Amino acid sequence: MTQETKFPTTAPKRWRSSLKRQRLAVFISLGVVVVLAVAFAIVYALTSKILVEYPNGDNVVDTDGTKYYAVQKNGVWVVQNQHGDVCETTSEGFYKTKDGTLIRVNAETGEPTVVATVLLNGTEDKIFNYGDGEYDILLYPMLERADLTSIEVANEKDRFKFVKDKDNTWVIEGHETTPYDATMFATLVVVTGYTRTLAKLDLSPENPDAEGFRQNGYAEYGLPDDPANATRYFILTAEDGTVHKVIIGDLILDDTGYYARYEGRDDVYVLSQMEESEYNSTLSATLLGVIEDYVTPTVSTTIGSSNYFDMTDFTVQAAKDPKDISTLEQRVQFSYEPIEVRQNTFYSSTPYVGKGVLAGYAIDDLQADTCLLNMMDLAPVATIKLYDTDPEDSLISFIQEYGVAYTIEFTYNQERLGEVGGYKPVKDKQVNQQIWISPMVEKEDGSYVYYMFNELFNMVVETERAFLEFLEWDSFRWVKREIFDGNVAYMEKMEITLRDNAASSTPLQALISQLNGKTNITFEVSFVDDGGNAVAGSADGANMKLFAKYGVVNESFTQVTKFKQFYQTLLYTSLSGAMATDSDAEQAAIIAGGADMTITLTFNVDGKSVVRTYCFYAYQPGGRQCFVTVDGNGGFYVKQLRMEKIVSDVVKLLDSTVTVISPREES
Repeated sequence: MTQETKFPTTAPKRWRSSLKRQRLAVFISLGVVVVLAVAFAIVYALTSKILVEYPNGDNVVDTDGTKYYAVQKNGVWVVQNQHGDVCETTSEGFYKTKDGTLIRVNAETGEPTVVATVLLNGTEDKIFNYGDGEYDILLYPMLERADLTSIEVANEKDRFKFVKDKDNTWVIEGHETTPYDATMFATLVVVTGYTRTLAKLDLSPENPDAEGFRQNGYAEYGLPDDPANATRYFILTAEDGTVHKVIIGDLILDDTGYYARYEGRDDVYVLSQMEESEYNSTLSATLLGVIEDYVTPTVSTTIGSSNYFDMTDFTVQAAKDPKDISTLEQRVQFSYEPIEVRQNTFYSSTPYVGKGVLAGYAIDDLQADTCLLNMMDLAPVATIKLYDTDPEDSLISFIQEYGVAYTIEFTYNQERLGEVGGYKPVKDKQVNQQIWISPMVEKEDGSYVYYMFNELFNMVVETERAFLEFLEWDSFRWVKREIFDGNVAYMEKMEITLRDNAASSTPLQALISQLNGKTNITFEVSFVDDGGNAVAGSADGANMKLFAKYGVVNESFTQVTKFKQFYQTLLYTSLSGAMATDSDAEQAAIIAGGADMTITLTFNVDGKSVVRTYCFYAYQPGGRQCFVTVDGNGGFYVKQLRMEKIVSDVVKLLDSTVTVISPREES
């Protein structure tokens, strides 16, 4: 049987003493911990809470007596008032007291530094005496862009206002869609919202330096005695409705600042001019200029680098009389055709199709590219005038003041449909432009500029000549030298008419006489596939069939190879020299006299006929040049020797048995 162990119901005396001592030790330990915790809390509070002071040792205190401390919270140093409220911060991370003092805190040590303080009644002397450039002095608490609703500027030259629109975006009042310079506007916000004050003048009777003020009043500093009569000032309106008006006076002697008054105070201060840099302008530029100084000079829509060439009806006109726009005459017009549309077609090698006065001519794609690249890079150097009138009235004013030497019109296709849509322009992505351009102006520095106006932007801008040299090109510069450019694989018909003038003894007439009256020649061209079935052209011109008509004679024509060789001769025909020097009346008389040779080509382009008519006028017997027109558009020459060469090849083409009189050799 197991013996049960029994414990005494009452602990022996020595056990009770031991327990008592243990409890006492625990209580003492807890007391030490509490004391240490309190001591640590006191030390921590003292070492993690730093009073904010000015450089001279004075406390930063609001007018209501509130003090401020740098305090570490959750491992981050912040500034709070004596009540424990953390101060609001600016966009640059400065802490802002209720009275507007700005404080920077060292992120590692928590050391607070006064960045700027605000002039308040009774504080000016202390602030200026002890600041010594170690912190900025402000006329009123700093206001940032987000704090404001409007900035109004007035001076002897202009008066304008920036306001926030319904989308909380800053715009120019009255010109809400006009783009403006971001750097200029940012400087305006800083100059007016952060009024860095360099000094306050001592105007007391005891100050001998204030004698000018005693004699002349505020006029001594370029300021009005009555602020209501001020002509140079700015007005800030804050989100809370507070309004600040500062009147600007003369520039001080060392050009580092301007005399100024704050409306409601009698004192005269000096506001910092600010140094111009890449990131900011100056007080002079932002407050004493005109609205045009802010406006980003704009005269054309932004043109993309990936599709700068995609223009429809790009047109340049030149005026004979800059004051009379009715004298404008078209110099060039062309449109771009996408490569997806041109591949394996009549226009495969013709990205720009001539129109208007150059219809029928092939536009020189290198020249067109040069022109359109300049339009893409067009960068006006300055805004000369921002009109407040209706754009149509502004145009009248522009013509009266500057004159119009040129116009540029075009439709810029920002986007095209895909294959399903036939690569046509997306209509709501098209931008139509019409730009009016003054005669070229020589500036005092010897440079040349144009003044330009576009009703879409309602402003006059100045642009360097280098961007617009294509305006000075004549039509000859715009076209390719080779006037024949159609692919024979798409030809439907070739018609040749020669003027047989037996009384003429020119080399040209001698060649024509060898045709024995065959001076009205038509070649009808068709194509068949390998199975003999008619097709609308062939990619390589193979399986060509010809049917010829000479006057009233119709016959099949089997000399296909010779016909292609003759057409190759035409393709080698190029313009010579430059623009025709004949007057408009003389050119009209030449054309009225009739062409010595006319060649009309008809091509089948996607089921539609494209007809081009080339007329040659050998109006100078024995001369070097002959006048030429394409589809009635002229102003160019080709060599008369080239014309003789073509007629010679016509003779060879029609009768291989004829011994052709050799034409004069081309030089």
